[in-house]
Amino acid sequence: MLLDNEPGLVISGLSDNISNLNSQLEDSHSDVLLFDWQIPLPELKDMLTDIHILDNPPTIIFLSSGPEEREQILAAGADYFFTKDAPPNELIKTLNSLQGLEENESL
Repeated sequence: MLLDNEPGLVISGLSDNISNLNSQLEDSHSDVLLFDWQIPLPELKDMLTDIHILDNPPTIIFLSSGPEEREQILAAGADYFFTKDAPPNELIKTLNSLQGLEENESL
């Protein structure tokens, strides 16, 4: 809901299945890929490797309930990590900076 109402952000798709992710990314040309951490680590590493070799790979952001997963998620190839209990404006600020927007332009 937070992202749906954020000016300048367009959600190009939602999925609970990663099997067709690369083709979806190639079709959508998404700038950012936002994941909820629930992917087993071996699959995650393979998936992130595949994403990073795309012609225009998106920035990869993970959300997780536990901060203890931060290091392994970043080591697997994620660009950013946020805990779900972090203030929402931290995620919005990062998304805006990836778009080159000033923080006050979106708040």
